[in-house]
Amino acid sequence: MKSLHNLGLIYYEGKLVKRNEQKSRDLLRRAADKGDIEGRIMFIELMLNEATTCSPDQLADLNRFCREIIAKEDDNADAYYFLGIMVEEGYGCLK
Repeated sequence: MKSLHNLGLIYYEGKLVKRNEQKSRDLLRRAADKGDIEGRIMFIELMLNEATTCSPDQLADLNRFCREIIAKEDDNADAYYFLGIMVEEGYGCLK
């Protein structure tokens, strides 16, 4: 899991490889799906930067990821921050 997260960051930052945001998102999504907390936070951040182009299902996944992080780590400020943005904007929430 951590290796997927780290590789996703390498592609996002373009260190040692050509920058590739799509590959970065794919790797971070795989890390997130496997339960990597840091991978989930980074994936959420990347996707929220493009929230206007996300599908409702993608936004619902981001919302779910935040809630799962909070359930595991009640003191994770990043998860609360991103969940707050999603609730305020109605991303992944019932309206």
